[in-house]
Amino acid sequence: MKALTIHQPAASLIVTGQKKIETRTWRTLYRGPLAIHASGKLPHKLSLGQLAALGEVGLDPDELATGALVGTARLVECREAGELAKSASLGDLERALGDFGPDRYGWLLREPVALAEPVPMLGARNLWEVDDGVLAA
Repeated sequence: MKALTIHQPAASLIVTGQKKIETRTWRTLYRGPLAIHASGKLPHKLSLGQLAALGEVGLDPDELATGALVGTARLVECREAGELAKSASLGDLERALGDFGPDRYGWLLREPVALAEPVPMLGARNLWEVDDGVLAA
């Protein structure tokens, strides 16, 4: 399965369904299942939008998994972030959690599933492969 490493708290917010768009500086033609990997370090400072989203789903910033697979989602579309930013359906929370500036792309994610327990492992840049057996276990 393809995997994507994402900083916390965005990784956990994706697999709990609170964040449906991951913004990136690059686009992808890939569509399909995507393992969500939380990067090895937490950012030094969380935005108010991130803190609000964590509170909504009952996640404690001090207990977020790092350096681990945390769940899966289905990548259904990749669009220019500026185009997405103009949409009236883009909520305030999603705007606060992403960077919809110029030269950015929004990866639309659906069908999130959080793993019962994070699976510790190293991540990688860009899309990378994770053995399907790791997720099945």
